[in-house]
Amino acid sequence: MTTSNSTLEPASRDSASVARGWDRFALCAIAAGAAIRLVWALAFHPAFKYAYSDAGGYLDRATRLAHGGPFERFDTFYPPGVHVLLALPLRIFGTGRTGQWAAAVLWSLLSCVIPILVWSIARRLVGVRAAAIATGLTAASPLFIAYGGFFMSEIPSITALLSAVLFGLRTSEESGRRRLAFGVLTGFLCGACIVMRPQLGLNVLIVGWWMLRKREGRRPLAAAAAAGLLIPIAGIVSLNYAIAGRPVVSENAGVQFLQAHCPVHTAYYGADPKHGYYFMAAPPYVQLDRGRDYVFPDGFPTQQGFQFKEGFRCIRKDGITHVGVVLRNVGDMGLTTVPWPPSDERGLRRFVWPANVVYSLALPLIIVSSVVVMRRKRALGMFASEGILLAHMAPIVILAVLFVGDPRYRLPYDAFGLILASSLIVSWIARAQQHTEASSGSSVEGQAGAPASVVED
Repeated sequence: MTTSNSTLEPASRDSASVARGWDRFALCAIAAGAAIRLVWALAFHPAFKYAYSDAGGYLDRATRLAHGGPFERFDTFYPPGVHVLLALPLRIFGTGRTGQWAAAVLWSLLSCVIPILVWSIARRLVGVRAAAIATGLTAASPLFIAYGGFFMSEIPSITALLSAVLFGLRTSEESGRRRLAFGVLTGFLCGACIVMRPQLGLNVLIVGWWMLRKREGRRPLAAAAAAGLLIPIAGIVSLNYAIAGRPVVSENAGVQFLQAHCPVHTAYYGADPKHGYYFMAAPPYVQLDRGRDYVFPDGFPTQQGFQFKEGFRCIRKDGITHVGVVLRNVGDMGLTTVPWPPSDERGLRRFVWPANVVYSLALPLIIVSSVVVMRRKRALGMFASEGILLAHMAPIVILAVLFVGDPRYRLPYDAFGLILASSLIVSWIARAQQHTEASSGSSVEGQAGAPASVVED
């Protein structure tokens, strides 16, 4: 018994030492990534200095919300969760430069949190080594870094989604009152995902399934999570009800559907006498100079019914050839264009474009390889964490099929792809080491057997 313990203890110490080494690597990557993000978003690219187009709209709506109004009918077009979050520092510090600096700090801090969340999720699902590699890839990702310098929805959406996934995993690990408390927090974060980007509701379903998969205590946990979920959703619906006169979270699905299925370059809407007209254009179509202009003189962007009808009319007109349009939209999620708004700046474009191309090219290999690994593990009766990560990535295809394909819409799911890639890297390295050791062992056995053969002779 003593001999057995003395044999196992050094291996345990070595394993713990290796784990600490990888954790130190992850912490260094987090620190370096935070330093880069803070310098980028506060010294070189403060978000309030680049508040135009969508980013300018978020800042404008947040400023008016911080003042308590006035509100406009278009305020319900985009999901309000982002401009509500942006309004918090403006409300506390004022809507002048001080408040805008505070908002820029908030966005950069949210960006700094992303590698931490990736590390915590990956550590639970794919192990210490893969988690450290995923953290390093996330911390160094030009895409994640660049968007910290814009008041866009990407950074808060990524943070909310990863937080919801992490606390969903934590909830499944807890018991008793702590489990219910974590359930409320997870529900709240899931609600935050929906009010920032409603399409993340698909990921919310996955979080809920994982959290409630055990029958024990399922009902009280579901009630706790539902209570947390309703807090942000009820607040946003109430805000929009006061503006639109009806309960809505956002009203931009019609525009997205129209642009995805009709040859739209720019859609013009002219029903607002105050502003003259609104125009909507999807960045991939603008960059590729695709489609033609659509003019709706009596329409308004939030009026979704006629836009869905026009989209379905285009689908019927194309017939079977519309499959090509859908496949093109899926391709637009990847490397056909440079993610916007970084694409507007020459220096930033050179920084972001290669990263998007490399990830987009690697993504099919990552997915196929992960599916193979998952099936192999399940055949051996092992837990396959790849299934959870792949499930969280599946909405990419659904979004591209139904709505506009755009690399920035893919961005919230990229963290799961990086975790899968890191897990595959660790597996490939382990296999290479085993192959090398096996070859070395065969060579040693042959050398050791030779003298014996000579002696026998």
